Amino acid sequence: MNPLTIERAKPESAKLLSELAESIWNSHYKSIISQDQISYMTKKFQSESAIKDQINFGGYVYYIAYWDGTPAGYCGIIPDPPALMLSKLYVDEAFRRKGIARSFLRQMLEDFKPTLVWLTVNKHNASSIEAYKKMGFEVVESMTTDIGNGYVMDDYRMALEIL
Repeated sequence: MNPLTIERAKPESAKLLSELAESIWNSHYKSIISQDQISYMTKKFQSESAIKDQINFGGYVYYIAYWDGTPAGYCGIIPDPPALMLSKLYVDEAFRRKGIARSFLRQMLEDFKPTLVWLTVNKHNASSIEAYKKMGFEVVESMTTDIGNGYVMDDYRMALEIL
């Protein structure tokens, strides 16, 4: 039996999603961006209230991955037919390299049948960039986005065309 299950999140899942975000971001991003920026971004974009607003009013769809019943990661997407923006994809360090990211991608492709999936990823997040490339994504643009409070996101835009 496959230990991985993926569920579509409900607004009531926002607390769990924000707890996962806090844990994953503080573990993964500490070598990429400052602790102050991690705190700012998790509060602004990954807090319980921000996630509830994204689900209820922002058009977001969230999925939660469970490994043997333990929350292992999540992703948030914004369907924009025929495209789909993969806004968030985070897997807890203990559960990486188990196919969770690829399973999230399969789930969103099955549910929304987009012709294009795109995302942004920090230019210094080498492990995630490599994982996305293995899934077929290609870098299509370099971009810098002001997110307020003196912070910017220095990202690559990556895209996957679905034939």
